[in-house]
Amino acid sequence: MEVVINNPSVIDTITSKINTKTTLIENGRYYICGNIEVDNDLIIKPGVEIIMCSTTRLKTTANGSINAIGSASNPIIIKGEQNMPGYWDLIDFNSNNPNNILKHVIISDGGYSNNYYNATVWINDNYNGQLSISHTTIKNSKGPGLYMENGARFEGFSNNTFEKNNVPVVIPFANIGQLDEASNYGTTNTNNYIKVYNAALNGDATVAATNVPYYIEGRSEIKTGLKLNPGVKFLMGSDARMSTTANGYFNAIGTADKPIIITGKEEVPGYWEFININSNNPNNKMEYVELSYGGSSSNYKHSSIWVNDNNNGQLTVNNCTFKKSYSWAIYVEQATIYPSDYAAINASNTFIDNGAGANANCTDNCSVYFQ
Repeated sequence: MEVVINNPSVIDTITSKINTKTTLIENGRYYICGNIEVDNDLIIKPGVEIIMCSTTRLKTTANGSINAIGSASNPIIIKGEQNMPGYWDLIDFNSNNPNNILKHVIISDGGYSNNYYNATVWINDNYNGQLSISHTTIKNSKGPGLYMENGARFEGFSNNTFEKNNVPVVIPFANIGQLDEASNYGTTNTNNYIKVYNAALNGDATVAATNVPYYIEGRSEIKTGLKLNPGVKFLMGSDARMSTTANGYFNAIGTADKPIIITGKEEVPGYWEFININSNNPNNKMEYVELSYGGSSSNYKHSSIWVNDNNNGQLTVNNCTFKKSYSWAIYVEQATIYPSDYAAINASNTFIDNGAGANANCTDNCSVYFQ
């Protein structure tokens, strides 16, 4: 049996669990009030306006889905009864259901719950939650516009807009390749960066050059392939690191016009740790990369790049600029680097003010240390 709430001249109110397939009809107006579980299919038609009561939460169970597909000319609107950040709680996608879709939706004023980092849209890992989101605007959130747990995923992500949130998007490192260049991650958020927290990368990922930087937190393993497109910018958090495993690779190839930038969130020598190249993969390459402010680890000579010998690591590096490393820019164990000697590396790359840390143990331009 399907329930159709279908009187657009009246504002209907939903206050209880949705356990039957339910459709909110085109151009209808609705209040949603309370902690509402969606245990079946909730279908929201174009032009629907949903007004969320104070602290309201909309959450799918393992059996539920939220399918909100508007149009460019007739979007779906989900907003607070009052226009203020955190007025209502969140939409929690807690099911592995392909019907979880947001398309041409405008969502605003969420983020009440501290338990969900004050996010407005949450993709939950309890049941390997999934969401397809496109042409959707999320704004005026008290916390992140969108937060993804590690273990959840996007089935599609494109052409979205994030405005006036605390931070536009928070995702695990595992999903960094699922964001797109066409989305507008905003210039009006309190923090205009995509926050990426530590998680293992288990599938090949290509990172898009978005209109705001990626803020990389913690220590993440690259177990497959990570490719950074020209123009990507990483802001590395305090003591952040990225490490390839034996089967992974790190491939950052920019251009003269669009270099890849990897720098500290703060401009302090040794603010972040290093990139650990721990695989013998010919795709470990850096070209037209500007890398700065690494080297916080006292191991490996306070270097910003560590080419590891555990798996006969190798790295090719050309036309890159390394500056303000705490100590050495590059530390090479009994591993392979191309160009393969000190003079050639210095001739094909630029090293500026490395060895800038208070206890740096290098001299000259502190470019490359061969063990």
